[in-house]
Amino acid sequence: MADYVAANQLNNVEYPTVCCAYGVLQFAKASGTRALAQRVESAFADYLSGAKAPDRYQNGRKLEHRWFGLIPLELGAAPDPRYASVAKREADLVEAEPVKDGPLFYVDYMYGVGTIQAKAFTDLGDPKYAARCLSHLLTHCEVLQRPDGLFHHSERGRVAWSRGNGWAATSMTEALLALPKDYSRREALLRAWRRLMEALVRHQHAQGLWHQIVDRPASWLETSGTAMFLFAFATGIQKGWLPVAPYQSVVARGWRALADLVDDQGRLADVCIGLGDNPGTEAHYLSCPRRLGDKHGQAPFLWAASAVHRLREGL
Repeated sequence: MADYVAANQLNNVEYPTVCCAYGVLQFAKASGTRALAQRVESAFADYLSGAKAPDRYQNGRKLEHRWFGLIPLELGAAPDPRYASVAKREADLVEAEPVKDGPLFYVDYMYGVGTIQAKAFTDLGDPKYAARCLSHLLTHCEVLQRPDGLFHHSERGRVAWSRGNGWAATSMTEALLALPKDYSRREALLRAWRRLMEALVRHQHAQGLWHQIVDRPASWLETSGTAMFLFAFATGIQKGWLPVAPYQSVVARGWRALADLVDDQGRLADVCIGLGDNPGTEAHYLSCPRRLGDKHGQAPFLWAASAVHRLREGL
């Protein structure tokens, strides 16, 4: 998977591509494969050096979807001091836009803003990033987390979309990794995260995957959300935020099912395409096409692989 992504899917700086690059870098670090990280550096050399700015897209996305900062933050400042400068610029750009996308809160932005701010705090050390990360995530939890622990896609898309819940799960996991245990209101985020984990366990299919609409057993089994959940579960077990039982078996069953859906080229099957929530009905989510090798699934598969590897190796 990492070889396929590095060779074929690092061809722009839009958010699914950035997530793929971040996945390759995570797996490179977890597996000790420096050559994979060098391929990411080579693919984005002009952006990492500052020669090109990645924050103005032709498709007009808001800054919340300008996620390029994840790449220099994961690489760190040591290989090239310019990486820290690029990372800081991207992390600080979020201040130029509201954390709410116009009239709506979207769960997707928990990842786009929250993860960059969390990693900026870890790598750059400025406490403003920690405060911004936590405020952003807790606000979205207050607005979008349901009483049963699952998340709505947005204030309009009142559906527990698989990848939407994945964005919530992974963003909160990244924040919990970055924030000190005694950080103010971190415990509130941990409680929200655990509520989501407990809800997800209840809805795992016997095969190991999760449904396109998490709490609708009749909906099809979707892989990008599944991969995100496995990243969160495996990390939570490794860090002691979750007990081994029943979560270890949840991860083992999910990983076997997910790995079986990767073809010989390294492409994951049954990935929901990128979508908005208009009109926000169940029919809208159920009718979305599934693709083989879609970047929305390739990236979280690598996040999950890295987390499962760290858990198994006790890293």
